Amino acid sequence: MKFGERIKSSFYGMKKSAERFPITIVTSIILTMFLIYYRESGINLEQNIRDNLIKLNMIIGMGIPLSLSIGLLMEAYDIKKINNKIIGYFIGLICLISYYHFGLRGFNYVSLSRYMGIIIFLILSILYLNRIKVHNNYEKYTINIFNNFFISVLYSLVLLFGIFIILFTIDNLFDIDINSKIYYYVFLIISLVFFIALFLSKYPEKEEKFSSYHYPKSLMVLLSYIVIPLITIYTLILYIYFLKILITWSWPKGLVSHLVIWYSAVSIGVIFLISPIFEENIFCKLFKIYFPKLNLPILLMMFISIGQRIEQYGITENRYYIVVFGIWITAMMIYYSMKKSFRNIIIPVSLSFVVLISVVGPFNSFSVSKYSQNRRLENTLLKNNMISENKIISNKDLNREAKKEIINIMEYFNTKHSLEDIKVLDENFKLEHMEKVFGFKYEDYNDIQNHEYFYYTRDKSEEIDISGYDYLIDMEGYTGNRNININDIKITYYGNKELLEIIDKNQDKISIKLNDILLEKYNDFNTKGGPHKEIRSQNEMTYEAKNKNIKFKIVFDNISVYVPKSGEQVTIETYDYKLFIINK
Repeated sequence: MKFGERIKSSFYGMKKSAERFPITIVTSIILTMFLIYYRESGINLEQNIRDNLIKLNMIIGMGIPLSLSIGLLMEAYDIKKINNKIIGYFIGLICLISYYHFGLRGFNYVSLSRYMGIIIFLILSILYLNRIKVHNNYEKYTINIFNNFFISVLYSLVLLFGIFIILFTIDNLFDIDINSKIYYYVFLIISLVFFIALFLSKYPEKEEKFSSYHYPKSLMVLLSYIVIPLITIYTLILYIYFLKILITWSWPKGLVSHLVIWYSAVSIGVIFLISPIFEENIFCKLFKIYFPKLNLPILLMMFISIGQRIEQYGITENRYYIVVFGIWITAMMIYYSMKKSFRNIIIPVSLSFVVLISVVGPFNSFSVSKYSQNRRLENTLLKNNMISENKIISNKDLNREAKKEIINIMEYFNTKHSLEDIKVLDENFKLEHMEKVFGFKYEDYNDIQNHEYFYYTRDKSEEIDISGYDYLIDMEGYTGNRNININDIKITYYGNKELLEIIDKNQDKISIKLNDILLEKYNDFNTKGGPHKEIRSQNEMTYEAKNKNIKFKIVFDNISVYVPKSGEQVTIETYDYKLFIINK
């Protein structure tokens, strides 16, 4: 097929994808428009409106795989009547609206993790929904999907970088100042509209039999002669390592559990992919017969290892996922070991529901982890005689290890959940109350670490004096370069240099090294009220400067500082600020 015909065929296929999955294509276009709107207007919106807009974008983003899943499910059951299709998509819309109001209550760890879990569930469901009734050649069907996915990615990247090069060339040859956000908008259009439309244009129909589909020779060579030997060598290394553990009885840290999980998961994927060529490739056949059985002892050692970690430190979300997915992998290995012929569709189906149950089920990772860490805290308090009739008894002479354990639990709830989830504490408990309630300060935990983090925030109860200033620019969350033109004032922020430049109408330039200013403030904080005082006055968080044409003020909202105990250089990690300017 000639190049022109290929292009014509691709665009014709994209037209067909819009006819086949119109709701998915429209949803991707809407998301692109809202993301562009957020980039254009978000900085000028109030915080609550910005948060709601972010939530709305997340829900629209969820609508892309959800609408595709609904479309594929209707294809599987031959639902062609327009009324039935409207009902199906309307149910999906109700689910999205409900999740907007009840599922995304904030941008905390639980909400974002649950959101990602549901997205993964929907993506996995796309791999099997329209093949629920037709299981023949499912592996070839899936390989075809992945093949088309990578082709669509390649086409999209070529188009994206081609447009980027064109814009860059125009910008430099013709001295046209193309705003950097144009590149971002092009990226959104290519990745959310062009890519999705192109990928769906190549998505296999339910009726496709794949009986004449030729297994990619390059994939067969890759799996048979590279991946399988590497997995075999890795298995041998793990057996030697676990033999060493049995001899020395010195159990490993948590890293090994992660390595075993990922290695085993990849191995399941390999068995899945080589299923169509078992009979014609001896390496693949031997791997399928023996590897699942050889993997079971390794999984057993992993469970013993993670079990010891759980006994010491309780269940957290990460350990929960290791256990749950370890159980799923073990079940798949047993299934492969016992069955001579099997249906591989069980892999994505079972995995998708394991993911879903892990984030939304009655025994999800969050509720189980909170329960476990509450029990861990209660046991630590009981062991040190610090609790009586569900009331905590402070102990300022508590040993170092017990302090570390208690503060570690406080840190877990404070970062992953809420201090209100700790059963033995009052609802209004805060970390500042640690000394009063437990007998020691929260900062004591820093002495056990090799470094310290200090976090300063501006006292939000104080009003910012904006009288006399002409412009306000909110620089929250910017880490890259940014250019702003306000009438005859040009403002440039260089993220890699942490340098802010302001050029006035007479081309006089003011350069502000933000890192130097922040280090000065940190040193000043050390002498005024101590480094651990988190809330600072507006005056302490403000920097001012001027020249003959302009005057400006920087008000820092947040500053995060990393301080190594080894005496190495102090590092400013993150900061957000507002810039006020007067044009004289």
